[in-house]
Amino acid sequence: MRQTGPRAKAPQGGGAPHGAPSRCGVCRRMLTSDAMNGSVPTPFRHLGLLCRTVAVTLLSGWLTGRDFAEVERRLAARPVPEQATIVGAVLGALFLLALLFAQAGLVGLCLYGLAVVVVAR
Repeated sequence: MRQTGPRAKAPQGGGAPHGAPSRCGVCRRMLTSDAMNGSVPTPFRHLGLLCRTVAVTLLSGWLTGRDFAEVERRLAARPVPEQATIVGAVLGALFLLALLFAQAGLVGLCLYGLAVVVVAR
């Protein structure tokens, strides 16, 4: 028979008594693997690399005389927080330009898409 109430024992397997948050198996794995050793989980690392590639592509297209490899090399030479700031600023500017062009409706979004393709080439 299962006990209930304030004197009930905590269930075996990681449950916490008295309403404290329970750590399920997934939470335990997250706390002991990636979060504890300072590494970033694979999906976030992949997303970060995609964002970085987009930012480098747009910067290399916008900066005349610089190719993708040179912009990538120069970005990699900077400290990680500065790299994140540069990538975030480029993607933020891309988003704000999308909002600006969206004010013109479908034609504006088509022009925005065309401008991104021209700059990326």
